[in-house]
Amino acid sequence: KRLHAAEFLNGAKLKVSKAKAKTRGGKGIRPVEKDAYKVVAPPVVADGRARLFDLEFTAKTADGKTRTKTVLAEGFNQSLRHQKAKLPQTCLFAKDELGKGAVAFTVTPVNSLGQSGKPLSARLARKKKQ
Repeated sequence: KRLHAAEFLNGAKLKVSKAKAKTRGGKGIRPVEKDAYKVVAPPVVADGRARLFDLEFTAKTADGKTRTKTVLAEGFNQSLRHQKAKLPQTCLFAKDELGKGAVAFTVTPVNSLGQSGKPLSARLARKKKQ
């Protein structure tokens, strides 16, 4: 058998919404609440030859700034039939870590060998402050 890249289901779409997020804080540092974007990727097809290991969430703004975050898949270490292996995956981007203008989000599934599947994309127009 030859392994291949994990893929999203046909017709799958990203969900992007506005959210409030808190920083973790730490010793002597209080958590801070920030405006953010919540990106939710749908479940990935898993079979005996393709298994999701992590997801690369990328946000690219109109001014060219790019931010990528790698999220370890929920249930990557569970059986393919386990409920956790079938959950949607979520990533938060604080608005202040992104550049100006519209934001294009891309999520790419990656298997444990680094093989990438086809990405999903969504665009979000940012309203100008008045």
